[in-house]
Amino acid sequence: MKKLASLGFIHNLQTGFGYIRSAAISVGCCVLVIGLVVAMPTSANDIELAISNDMIDLRFRAEYERDFSGTFAFLHADFKDIESDQVSYGFETRGQIENVIVKLGSRLFFIDAGRADGFGAALGVGAEAFIVEKVSATGQFYYSPQIITGGDLESTLDAEVRVNYQLIENGALFIGYRVYEIDAEKGGSVDIYDDPYLGIKFTF
Repeated sequence: MKKLASLGFIHNLQTGFGYIRSAAISVGCCVLVIGLVVAMPTSANDIELAISNDMIDLRFRAEYERDFSGTFAFLHADFKDIESDQVSYGFETRGQIENVIVKLGSRLFFIDAGRADGFGAALGVGAEAFIVEKVSATGQFYYSPQIITGGDLESTLDAEVRVNYQLIENGALFIGYRVYEIDAEKGGSVDIYDDPYLGIKFTF
């Protein structure tokens, strides 16, 4: 019995150190990338705040030279009795194909979703097109497979669509729908969020 208890204690200790190591690596990577990007010259900055009954999503976006941009984001959700927090940094480039702006990006993230904590890198694609004057539609899709995730995660999928209305020169309103789910090693598929939201955007 003592031997089994010792083995259990060692296993728990190793698991705990594994989580600490994963968190440290993820936070370290985010801090390094953010530090490098902050030093780059910017041409414009945006702040976005999206809310619903079950979610708050705050994003700070900076545009750089040669059609590149970076976005630091914090997400808190309490959906279907699962409380989760995520910190992420995304880097993307964009180009125009006819009347559509196409975006390609990557995102480093760390998420704490109750029984499933982890980190990783997601790859994404997005698009934006104007419907009429001052009204545009945007969409994006990010996915991280098992090979580039760690901790309790096996994969993540984050997709959203929006309709934006440019109310004033430096302010816009938007309404959207977001589906964010993770695949955990032990808990299976977990819905972080799957509902509509409202938001406001400031440009300066």
